[in-house]
Amino acid sequence: MVDVSQELIIREKDCCEGREEIVGMPVHTFADGKEEIESLQERITGRFSCDDLYDNDGNIIVKKNQMITPASAEKIMKTTDKNGEPIIGATIKVKGGAATLGTITDIDGNFNLKVAPGSTLVISYIGCETKEVKAGANMKVVLNDNAKELSEVVVTGYTTQRKADLTGAVSVMNMKEPVSASDPNMLNSMQGKLAGVQVVTDATPGGGGSSIRVRGMSTINGSSPLLIIDGIASNENMNAINSADIESIQVLKDASSASIYGSRAANGVVIVTTKRGKQGKAVVNYSYNYSFQKYTDKYDLLSLGEWMQESNAASWEDWLWNNKVAPWGTKTLEEAKANPAQGINYRQPYTAEQIAAAGAGTDWLGLITRNGQIQEHNVSLQGGSELTQYMVSFNYYNHKGIVRNSGMTRYTGKVNVDQKFLDIFKAGLNLTLTRIDNDNTQLGSGRYENSGIIRSAIQMNPNVKAYDEETGTYPINPLLGQQPNPYSLLTNVDKGRTDRLLGNVFVEARPLAGLVLRVNAGIDHANIDRKTYQPRTTLYGSTMNGVAYIYNTANNQYLMEATATYHRVFGKKHDLNLLAVHLTRSSTTIHPSLATTTSLQMLSFITIWIRELATESPNRRQQRTR
Repeated sequence: MVDVSQELIIREKDCCEGREEIVGMPVHTFADGKEEIESLQERITGRFSCDDLYDNDGNIIVKKNQMITPASAEKIMKTTDKNGEPIIGATIKVKGGAATLGTITDIDGNFNLKVAPGSTLVISYIGCETKEVKAGANMKVVLNDNAKELSEVVVTGYTTQRKADLTGAVSVMNMKEPVSASDPNMLNSMQGKLAGVQVVTDATPGGGGSSIRVRGMSTINGSSPLLIIDGIASNENMNAINSADIESIQVLKDASSASIYGSRAANGVVIVTTKRGKQGKAVVNYSYNYSFQKYTDKYDLLSLGEWMQESNAASWEDWLWNNKVAPWGTKTLEEAKANPAQGINYRQPYTAEQIAAAGAGTDWLGLITRNGQIQEHNVSLQGGSELTQYMVSFNYYNHKGIVRNSGMTRYTGKVNVDQKFLDIFKAGLNLTLTRIDNDNTQLGSGRYENSGIIRSAIQMNPNVKAYDEETGTYPINPLLGQQPNPYSLLTNVDKGRTDRLLGNVFVEARPLAGLVLRVNAGIDHANIDRKTYQPRTTLYGSTMNGVAYIYNTANNQYLMEATATYHRVFGKKHDLNLLAVHLTRSSTTIHPSLATTTSLQMLSFITIWIRELATESPNRRQQRTR
């Protein structure tokens, strides 16, 4: 009997001596030769999982912890009806195992997977509860419906549907998971959590440069999806919404789901629903978040001594070029030294003594960057009676960016009120007030007077002073005279303010069972103000004797819509939904120095859905639709 408690090495000579048993397997006498060894290898691999049975000496190596137990004809069953339908495409993984160790069930619900003895299998399927079972041969596993998940209501435009009845492509954001407390833009918390949705962010304080793409890029009405906030279509960024106020986010991705919004939804629809009041005692919630930011993506810039050495090398190459020394010409070095061009002999700009005493020089990136910090306070009051529910919240957010003089401060107040009266009527108010103050720094990839402060800092020589106290000026790079001193750009003034009002009121009536009549009026007002000043301390400001700009614009969007929905179930099997909508939408943009632009749109449509209720298993519906 072979001891298998340690690593087992089966040598060719062992195979020839006729051992009676190796780890429980009968082994016959083999003659020398590769063919017999391969035969033994084939028999061993039936009981062991080995990446490489041979070592460098031609020995077969097997480890005890590689022993496996085959599990064949394992079948997953689902008892959603009397017969128990097999599940197609259920995922089987080994708990705690490698990500690649797993399989899926076939059309008959069968699967084969070789695992170590005592392993636990994790079996999951959409619409079913995940189950963990011990691995074994001829398994029969029953997965139960996840009734809570299937009955969850999803907002799909002007109506709602159960997840079990969805036929279009709709992604739902799990708001139970933590959102980014260090970024006020909800889009950043959506990254990687919605299938088919791409979110691109930048380092702008407040996430103002974030963008969202559904199903890739498009050209109709730009590339951004339509944003619906509490029933109001908005073109503004989501950073005006406090993420702590959001109840749910749904993304309509396919044409059938978004068709009710017309061409505006060509790039998808993002539907945001905020929290509302709940019946019960008043509940006060408060939260505080603090985040620290450090600039770590620093460029490997030359110190002053290194820059001097490179300057010497560059000046030498330039002298060789001007004197046509090979390979730049036909002269030899001796000929060039004997008769230099224009009679100028080569001379190094910096001596070895100057380089040794140079020091680090000006740290331009260090001058324009700092450690950033974010503070956020949230307080909310939620409660109500059977007839009246309310939710009131306030948010303060302050972000000091890692580039000096950059930052953002946001104040957000929100009120949601629902009131029932006369048994069949319900009225509601959704109101959000936001003020955003931005401190901007000259960023971007522009050149010369429009150069971004980071680009300017990278290109600036370390031998140039940041500020000359004797002259009271900001020196310019003598080798790049049109590039501004990055330290001088911190004297620019660039402040922006955005005041936004987003709100709507509605009245809803339910005169008959299944019939809902609703009238909704909303407004999205944004007033944007920006003031900039480039003083004479900057390169461009000195040539223009100071430059100031004032920019102001007001965007107003108004909505009036009336909807009627009727929902009826016949025979507990057929589901009928009728939707009639008439809406009027107008928008106005006001520029003090430009013409005012106004647009008006009216739309009416009727939609009818008739479908079979999802009373059977999700897997059975999948088979019927294939």
